[in-house]
Amino acid sequence: MSRIRNALTARERLNWYLAIGLVFLGLLLVHAHYRLANVQQDFRMHVPPDLSQGAVLRPDMPEQANVYMYTLYIWKQINEWLESGLADYDSNVDEMKCYLSPDMYKWLKDDVKKRRSNGELSRTRSVSPATFYTKEHVKSLGNGTWYVWLDLSLVERVVGEEVKNVVMRYPLYAYRDSRSCNEFGMSVGGFFNDPVRIGLGGEL
Repeated sequence: MSRIRNALTARERLNWYLAIGLVFLGLLLVHAHYRLANVQQDFRMHVPPDLSQGAVLRPDMPEQANVYMYTLYIWKQINEWLESGLADYDSNVDEMKCYLSPDMYKWLKDDVKKRRSNGELSRTRSVSPATFYTKEHVKSLGNGTWYVWLDLSLVERVVGEEVKNVVMRYPLYAYRDSRSCNEFGMSVGGFFNDPVRIGLGGEL
């Protein structure tokens, strides 16, 4: 009789262990399903311009060449006045607002007012790179911030006549930006040094 009772007790104990195991496995399955349902589906990948030598890509981390090209694009969009600086400069700044830091946006708006009052905007302006990109044009500061040196050729004309033709170096910094309006995830923060006029052989 005791043998039968012991056998029943052992079976009940086994059933209890199996029930606990099934509950534990069920909880693990629910947790795994939740994690899979909420895992990040989209990643921003910054592909460098030159892939001829291959590239190691990290999600949401731009390469230095991408930082340079992005900063160049934003700065060129602001400073190129195809019709006239009187209209283009201010509208360009407003159009690029989401890709500028608030401080840089304010500085540019003040610069528009100053140049307009000085009569410096009644002209067209073309902007183009004065040098080829090298890795020395960008310096990573860590924490998603970079120094960027842009060497740009500026040509300004009044009624078609050239009035300025200079090469300027703009020392700008760029940083990762998570504002919802910034679809590229990066902004131009401002100057880390004063812009200077240089010759074509200027060194960084």
